[in-house]
Amino acid sequence: MKKINILLLVIICSLHSYSQNQVQRVLSEIKDAVFTVYADLDNGISQGSGFFISTDGVGITNYHVLDDANSAYILTSDGKKYNISNIVDYDANMDLVKFKIKTNSDAKFKALKIQRELPQQGSSILSLSTPIGFEATLSTGIISALRNDDTHGAIIQITAPISHGSSGSPVMDMTGTVIGVATFGFEQGQSLNFAVAANNIYKMQRSLNLLVSEMGRDPLETTNVKDARKYLQIGEYPKALASLHTEIALNPKNHLALNSYSECIYTSIPYIKHESVLPMIKKAISCSLQACSLDSTCSEYFYQRGLVFTALGMENKWIGTEGKYTFLNAMDAFSKSFKLDTTNISAIYGMAKTLCEASFISSKIDFTQEEKKANLLFAIDLLSKFERTIPSESCYAYLIRAYVNLREIGKAVICCDRAIAFNPNWYRGYFYRGDIKIFEMDMFNDGLLDLERALTLCNVPTDKADIYALRATAYEQKMFKDRTNMSHYLLKAMEDYQKAFELTNNPQYLKMKDELVNKFNNAKVSKNNL
Repeated sequence: MKKINILLLVIICSLHSYSQNQVQRVLSEIKDAVFTVYADLDNGISQGSGFFISTDGVGITNYHVLDDANSAYILTSDGKKYNISNIVDYDANMDLVKFKIKTNSDAKFKALKIQRELPQQGSSILSLSTPIGFEATLSTGIISALRNDDTHGAIIQITAPISHGSSGSPVMDMTGTVIGVATFGFEQGQSLNFAVAANNIYKMQRSLNLLVSEMGRDPLETTNVKDARKYLQIGEYPKALASLHTEIALNPKNHLALNSYSECIYTSIPYIKHESVLPMIKKAISCSLQACSLDSTCSEYFYQRGLVFTALGMENKWIGTEGKYTFLNAMDAFSKSFKLDTTNISAIYGMAKTLCEASFISSKIDFTQEEKKANLLFAIDLLSKFERTIPSESCYAYLIRAYVNLREIGKAVICCDRAIAFNPNWYRGYFYRGDIKIFEMDMFNDGLLDLERALTLCNVPTDKADIYALRATAYEQKMFKDRTNMSHYLLKAMEDYQKAFELTNNPQYLKMKDELVNKFNNAKVSKNNL
């Protein structure tokens, strides 16, 4: 035993040493590609971080680092200063800006590689940044989660800290490839730091050739609008809405403020009291319609319009003629958004989501079976394109459910496998696969293993209760198939319904438990009568 312990200690020390050496190797390769950004503002100097993506001096930082700047420069790791000559492209929503520095024609810089695919949850990462007062700071951590929001697009939650001045720094895997751009963090939480996924950089294909002072100088982007964006990014929705309400009262034709108001409501829906959700969604639709009317050339406005119409449909369950009207409005908005900007793949995802949500409950909407099938096939085609560019858990969830609705069970299981390979810690991947195996493929034991894995990974009480309830239903089904072991499966199902109730205090689970006991007793009576 003593020899085994010594061997384990040697292995652990060797692994630790390897990890340290790997970080050191990566640091030596990337440090010259990372720089400090200084922006000259009317009221002083702001500081951020950035990195080169080409050897001729094209760099990346956050939009908010250069927002409102009159001019800007960078300071490289060797202490050299270079002015930013022009803005190549920028996106305020993604909070990214691509720029070129002023250099001699023969100057060459160390550039970092950008990863096109999203990384894996749990992967080790490192970040090199220049927080205020502490240049060339190396941070390490892991990827806590992969997320997707309607403002930034694909975002990565990381444990590595993002301090003031770190914004715009590269977040890299252990080979030094950039997987994200450090953007924001929630100061009220621990390790709640976020990076915009690096593959968003590939969307920045314009050649604007703007001066720094010309970037984002939209007369509609007032102080109120900018304040609202900052509040929205940190989840302060009431403050964001208040700033936008003030702006709209002052300037009712500020379509940027109207669209932002709609966006803020849509983003805050999960936090709005149930009785207020529908009026707020209708308010968001009204603002979005006004924004599109005032500027009919903005792809983002029509995209936002599609989102709020889809939210209305989901809230109203797509019922009847009104449901179909809502569906058609959402699809029309997403279609116009994509026609105005064919690089806006979020509009494709919006269309696919709307097609799925409306088709999943088509008994309440005026769809024929042929229309429902066509809608789901169209959705699968769109989602497959989205999966190839920016895969996400949500994308896989819609794909799986679409295949199940079409009775393409084999394809649904394969899609579950792809989802689990994409994120092995996504409990819904196992939840969906377990559900399909038990109820569609009669693979009871295999399905139970997937549900057990889902329970292990799930930390959300309501979702965990759903998994217990599904497993209880599986035990109930098995109870009537295997009548020699009815009592065994009855106890298993009752235990799961009880666990679901204890997690949520939802009396529905106790009702389901009582109904199961009644079914069991009736089955025993019937058997005895025979």
